[in-house]
Amino acid sequence: MLDDPKKIARDLSNLGVMAFRQREYDESLKYHQQSLDLYKQYGSTSDACNQFELMGSVAFQAEKYLLASKYYKSLAALYEDDGNTSQLATALLNLGGAERRQGNSKNALLFFNQVLANIHASESSLRVAALHENMGNTYQKVDDLESAEVSYTKALSHYKNLEATPKIANQLMNLGTLEKSRDNNSGAIELYQKSLLLYDEFDDENSKSNVLCNLGLAEHAEGHLQTAATYFQDALGIIRNSGNVQREAEVLGSLAQIAIQQDNQDLAINLYQDLISIHKASTTAEGDSLASYLLGLIERLRDDAVQAEHYFKQALEIHGTKKPSEFIATVLDNLGDIQTNNENWAIATEYYEHALSISLNNCATHQHLIRISS
Repeated sequence: MLDDPKKIARDLSNLGVMAFRQREYDESLKYHQQSLDLYKQYGSTSDACNQFELMGSVAFQAEKYLLASKYYKSLAALYEDDGNTSQLATALLNLGGAERRQGNSKNALLFFNQVLANIHASESSLRVAALHENMGNTYQKVDDLESAEVSYTKALSHYKNLEATPKIANQLMNLGTLEKSRDNNSGAIELYQKSLLLYDEFDDENSKSNVLCNLGLAEHAEGHLQTAATYFQDALGIIRNSGNVQREAEVLGSLAQIAIQQDNQDLAINLYQDLISIHKASTTAEGDSLASYLLGLIERLRDDAVQAEHYFKQALEIHGTKKPSEFIATVLDNLGDIQTNNENWAIATEYYEHALSISLNNCATHQHLIRISS
């Protein structure tokens, strides 16, 4: 028999926490599971609940959302048996979040509504606000924009009562994104600007760069090219300092598109060359295919159709066509444009038809997934 099983369980749990802080998620889960096994034999329900909660957090952080759901379900069951409605609500909220990350929107909303049914209507707390925010995110994912707006507005009201400035800024950005989805760019811009003012107050650089990018997209959609470029440049400065090359690539792409619309081909080429450096540095097939595609765009800007066609075909060869994607469709459209300019109508038609079939298939798949999740 173990000398002090509860002490050993505590030590194992501490090791799990240390492993988590070092991002050794599998090791962390192993320690917490061993701790849980001991607590089940020698500890209390509270001890077991603590381990399930820790394991759910670790799995969620490790993006093992199915596993996180398993732990949070066990946690919710223990709290329900114990009659602890407050902690049960928190467990169900976390469970809904894990289900949403798996794309199980219907399940997520089911758990969120269970929480909502057990919360007093007048209660204003971070938990209630977070619940409405999670529901808004879930509704938006299944394109139920009206329900998403209701949830985000309720979350905003709670956060205002709590004077939670960062969260208020987040909800304003969420509501702005909803307006952008409705093609109400002017309404989106107004909300994004309010959000930006709040982010400036507490110096959240990551969120600030997000809202700057959103402002750039909305202004671009409105045709305000120079204003959009200014927002993207401001965002780029922050993103480069953070080292997030994926987001840097997205912003460079937007700036290049604006440069082309402004007939500034030299700037567009320089921006594409920066993008090429990022994609080549990734040393992946996807990065190489994107680099070839961008080289093709540069040659199109230089009116060298032969070289452009060579790079576009190279991009397709590297990427492969077994799994049709919007990237392939875009490359095919460019090849179609080249053949159109060469008055090779039949070949151009083949490229365009292939691109269209991919786009239609992706659209149908997206709608099918929405129907399943809702």
